[in-house]
Amino acid sequence: MAGTSPAMTPNNWNALFVEVVAVVEKVVAAVRTGPSKTEIREFPMPDIPEDAALMKMEVAGICGTDVKLYKTPPSSTPVIMGHENIGTIAKAGREFTRRKGFREGDLVFVEHYVACGKCEWCHLGQYRHCENTDWRYNPDAIRYGYTSAEKAPHLWGGFAQFVYLPWNAVVHHVPKGVTPELAGLVTPMANGVEWSLFDGGVGYNSTVLIQGPGQQGLSQTVICKQAGASLIIVTGTSKDTARLEVAKKLGADHVIDVESEDPLARIMEITARKGVDVVLDCTAGAGTIPVLLGVEALKRKAGTIVVQGEMTDFPNFPIGRVTVKFITIKSARGHSFRACELALAQLAAGEFDRALENAQAALRESPWDGAVHYTLARVYHRLGQAQLAGEEFRTSQRLKAAGLDTAHRLLECAQHLEKAEKQEALEIGRQLTESEQVAPEALVALGVLYGNAALHAEALEPFRRAAERDPALFQAHYNTGLTLLKLGRTNEAEAPLRRAVELIPQSFDASSALALVYVAANRHREAIPLLESARRTRPGNPRILGLLGTAYLRTRSEKAVPVLRAAVRAAPQDSKFYFLLIEALQSGKDEYGALKVAQEVVRLFPGLAEAHLAVAQQLARMGRYQDAGRYFQTAAEMAPSNLSALLGLGEVLHKRADYEGSLAVYRRTLALEPQNLSAQLGVARNLALLGRLEEAREALERALPQHPQSASLRFELARVYTRLQEPEQAAEQTRIFQQLREKELAASDAGQSPEPP
Repeated sequence: MAGTSPAMTPNNWNALFVEVVAVVEKVVAAVRTGPSKTEIREFPMPDIPEDAALMKMEVAGICGTDVKLYKTPPSSTPVIMGHENIGTIAKAGREFTRRKGFREGDLVFVEHYVACGKCEWCHLGQYRHCENTDWRYNPDAIRYGYTSAEKAPHLWGGFAQFVYLPWNAVVHHVPKGVTPELAGLVTPMANGVEWSLFDGGVGYNSTVLIQGPGQQGLSQTVICKQAGASLIIVTGTSKDTARLEVAKKLGADHVIDVESEDPLARIMEITARKGVDVVLDCTAGAGTIPVLLGVEALKRKAGTIVVQGEMTDFPNFPIGRVTVKFITIKSARGHSFRACELALAQLAAGEFDRALENAQAALRESPWDGAVHYTLARVYHRLGQAQLAGEEFRTSQRLKAAGLDTAHRLLECAQHLEKAEKQEALEIGRQLTESEQVAPEALVALGVLYGNAALHAEALEPFRRAAERDPALFQAHYNTGLTLLKLGRTNEAEAPLRRAVELIPQSFDASSALALVYVAANRHREAIPLLESARRTRPGNPRILGLLGTAYLRTRSEKAVPVLRAAVRAAPQDSKFYFLLIEALQSGKDEYGALKVAQEVVRLFPGLAEAHLAVAQQLARMGRYQDAGRYFQTAAEMAPSNLSALLGLGEVLHKRADYEGSLAVYRRTLALEPQNLSAQLGVARNLALLGRLEEAREALERALPQHPQSASLRFELARVYTRLQEPEQAAEQTRIFQQLREKELAASDAGQSPEPP
């Protein structure tokens, strides 16, 4: 069609650039010409050699250093500021593409360092320390946002239409789905990775104090939370109230206004006077106070403090405290290549997940609204999930075509449900369900309304009707299966969920729901591919990581441990993932690893009896019965009816030859569960060891009718009869024991579960 522009592909970017150059021979830039002074100037469009490129600017970030250097420039030379730069490769020389792998049309992030590539620092990968880019000491240094605009080819800053990229520019691909605006956060996020993870050593179970809730401090908060820190404290001043609230939303466990309360006293109160592992100083212009607070807030020995202050001097520096506490002090200077890559990955993993969650939440509120489906379609499109996007686009159009009457009836139904007028809402729903004129998408919307009102049984019919009328409608099959799950009809849920996955294999919701069906049915091998698919879509989702770890654990895969560790990092407040991890470590014979995790659960959840029980059971597995007894005792006191705690305590006391104590515990167990075989055997064994053989025999004979197929019970009877000098009875019980034992071994060889002992 005349006048229609061709689709923009990498192949015609060069043609586009030629057209741009033909029209735009000059590049416009904002130039700092003095303190707090900017001029708009034009520079010639540069020639691009084979080993260079030209980037069309999209976003240039501004940080605290920019503000400071704009007000007080380090030199009088004109500078195009802007060192946090995101843009599109507009022109790339052949050698530049060959060396670096970037093509015209790629959205990229350019670091501000332009290193020599030859010195010791560059060969170590620490090009941020290269003299070629150190503007503080080298007047000829090249660094974006700092280099003089008089230095050809002039375009050394992001506050311009284009930026010149020489062969030694450090360039990163921006992942698909990350907008230029979001990618503008890469530099502070990369600093967060570098300073907290690499310099500070923050990781799983670390406790951290972050001073200053600016963009650097908030970035540190995000990264520390993602790394698995168990405690994050963020400090600020009274003017930082809004930022401190943001810090809490980003993962801070506690925030402190240093102007309204004593920060050190509060930190010690939060940490039970232990102090923190790492201090990250992200303040600006606060002088020596944050460093002094950091020194005192660190743990007793071997803490780390990362500082970025640029004070000219530090009177009365507490070197004695630093030495005595064995503190490591590191300087926070910039970021590395790996830190930038991890920051980009973090941004890619989170932004559209949040957008998707918001759109799905809106859909639950207004399932009849075509505009909501349209918004959800756009999010799926940006995530590269074409089938899901197409499904939502079609739904939005069909709902629009369904007519205003249907939309009004759905809205009326929603209003009745909101007022708890159940019968009125159900009558409207019945009319809509029976009408052949109502679009299947509207039936799905009706079912969602019922589901949101917890009317799951009523929701099932419109979902099923929608699936019958349109067998290709993903939402109908998915919601049918999900509703059956909520009703506890797990087996029935498999067929509609399987159909939903067939329609849209990349659907996170359908895949995870079907996997849940398989896990509930102990069909773990079938669940694993679905869960791995869901994990690729949401790599940090704790529910998926927990299900996947469970599936690997039940299939005895060595992958269970790393997956469950990831689940713990993703949801450190959820105890169930720790218990699964302990079980996986035990299965892998990592007894000390299991003990360490169990002890960590006790530290995190001191009021949880199961936590003390986990430590006790692991210590017992390792033969440390003295230590195990204390934990079993604590668990039994916290949960007097916990049979596992009582049985474990009874066993430990028995092994420590405290037969009277063990006997008392086993009898407490029988008072709770009179037919518990382990407790019955425990009572008999302790009585026998105490020389009370007649009582032992009576206890075993009372238990025999309840557990006639127990080989262990027959064995104990044979031993007691022998000690009572009743050889015939002993021989009979030994014969039966051998028969039962042979059955158990045969069942085990055949892969079947033997009878319980």
